[in-house]
Amino acid sequence: MRLLKSYGTHNPILIQVLQNTTGPILELGAGPFSTPLIHWLCAESGRKVETYDDEKEYFDFADQFKSRNHKILLVKDWDTVGEGKHWGVVFIDHKTERRAIDALRLKDFADYIILHDSETDHYGYSQVYPHFKYVYQWDFCEPWTAVLSNIKQLPSH
Repeated sequence: MRLLKSYGTHNPILIQVLQNTTGPILELGAGPFSTPLIHWLCAESGRKVETYDDEKEYFDFADQFKSRNHKILLVKDWDTVGEGKHWGVVFIDHKTERRAIDALRLKDFADYIILHDSETDHYGYSQVYPHFKYVYQWDFCEPWTAVLSNIKQLPSH
């Protein structure tokens, strides 16, 4: 597998937010960088994690991290994933056409929403930002990662 320098650029800000928050984690879109990172940062403390994907390849990869505290779920319908529960962090890095929809849909269910690939408007994030009280763009490297909240000020950086 060829890994590019631009892969995993969300990790530094994801680590910072996870280490400065509590509550369960919702990961929309499994990945070789985010899923293991989230799993291991939360494993020892027993922090609950739910990872969802609708692509079998990513689901199969993530399934190795399934544990008592980490659910790995194959999605048939994204429209209700994560609703009805309050999340400490929602990490969004899944299907292109769903990212903005799910960020808006979950805005009242999370302390923080993290959006990967926020350096362009390819995912429609410009329609998302006005719905949040706090917006921070972590632009140290590309692709950028945005941290959003309507509930809490952003962790210091």
